[in-house]
Amino acid sequence: IKSLNIIQSSLTISDANSTAFNATDLSTIGSSTTGTVTVTNAIAITGSTSQVTDALVTSGSKVDVTDAAVTINDADGTAINAEDLSAIGSTTTGTVTVTEAVAISGTQAQLTAALVTSGSKVDVTDATVTLDSGENLTIAQFDDINSATSGTITYTISDSSTNINTANANASKFNNATKLTVTPNAGNAANTLDLDNATKTTLTEVSITGGTGVDRVELSEALTSSNIVTADFVSDSSADQLIFNTHNTNTNWLTFNSDGSVASGSPTSFTFNKITNFEIAGGEDKLGIFFEGSNALGAFREISDSTPAPAYRLRDGVIYEDSFNSDGDVLSSAATSATNIRSNIEFIIDTAGSGNADSTGSSALD
Repeated sequence: IKSLNIIQSSLTISDANSTAFNATDLSTIGSSTTGTVTVTNAIAITGSTSQVTDALVTSGSKVDVTDAAVTINDADGTAINAEDLSAIGSTTTGTVTVTEAVAISGTQAQLTAALVTSGSKVDVTDATVTLDSGENLTIAQFDDINSATSGTITYTISDSSTNINTANANASKFNNATKLTVTPNAGNAANTLDLDNATKTTLTEVSITGGTGVDRVELSEALTSSNIVTADFVSDSSADQLIFNTHNTNTNWLTFNSDGSVASGSPTSFTFNKITNFEIAGGEDKLGIFFEGSNALGAFREISDSTPAPAYRLRDGVIYEDSFNSDGDVLSSAATSATNIRSNIEFIIDTAGSGNADSTGSSALD
C-alpha cells in the first residue's frame, strides 16, 4: 500500500479466511478514511501490541473485525499493560495469540480480563505476570492466572482462613507470593489456619487476623523462627489455639559454643513474631510447641500416644516413667495401684533390673 487519500468513504475488506495481513497495513487503511472499514472474513493479522492496537482498537485508525485471528509478536521481556491486551482480545472472537515471553502487568481485574475472561482474553504460553503494587489476589484468582501461563508470577495473596487453609496442601500458591494476608471467615466464624507447609524463601510478610469464633493457627518451622508473622487473635472469649513448630535443622536456632560465644553460622540475635490479643495468662487461650512433629510435655517426650497401657516417656534416651515407675506425674495413680502391680507381677519380675537406653531392663547394673 503506497498511499491512500480517501476522506469519508466506508470500505469493506473481503480477503478470504486466513489471508495474512500486517497490522500496520490495516491501520494505514483505517487512518485514510473517516468512514467505517469492515473486514468481512477471518483474516490472520500479525504485529506488535502497539501495531495491533492501532489496527483494531485506536479510534481514527482501527478497522472492524469479527472473527479475525491475531498474532502478537513482541519480543521476550517486552513490557505490556494487561489492559492493552484485553482491549485487543475484545475486538474479535478469533484467537489472539501472544507468541513470546512478554512481561504483563496490571491490577487483579486487568490481569483477569487479559488472561482469563472469555471474550477479552489472549492466549499466552510463558509470559511473566506482575500484579500492581497495592493489589492482592485471592487463591481462586491466582489459580486462574497461573493456569494461563507457565511464566513467573509476582503477586501478593489476601484471602479467608478457610481458602488459605485449603491451599496448604499445595502451599506454593501462597509460598511464592511476597505477602500473605489472612482474613477472618464470613461472619467471624471459627477459623482453622494450617500453615505448616509455609516457607519464607519468597514470603516476606504474613498477616493474620482472627475472628470472634475459635481461632486455631499453626505456623511452620520456618515461620515459627521468623519475624515476619503478625497475628491478631482479636479480643474475645473463645479458646483460641496457637501452635509453633520447631525442627533440629530447619529451625533457625540461635546456638552457642561452650564458652558462651555465638556459634559459627548461627544467627547473632533473636527474632520474634508479633502475636496480639492472645489471652494465655488467664488460661483462656492455649499455646503448643512441637519439635519435629511431637509435642514436649515438661522435660520428657511421649514415645507413643496410641498405646493406652503401658505408656512410656523418654528423657535423654532413657525410659524413666511408665505404668509402674513414676516420679509423681500423670502416671502416678497407675504406679501406686496395688491391683495394677499385682496383675502385672510376672512382667515386673521378667524385666527386673536397671534399664538401658536401648532395652527394657537387664539383670546387671548399668
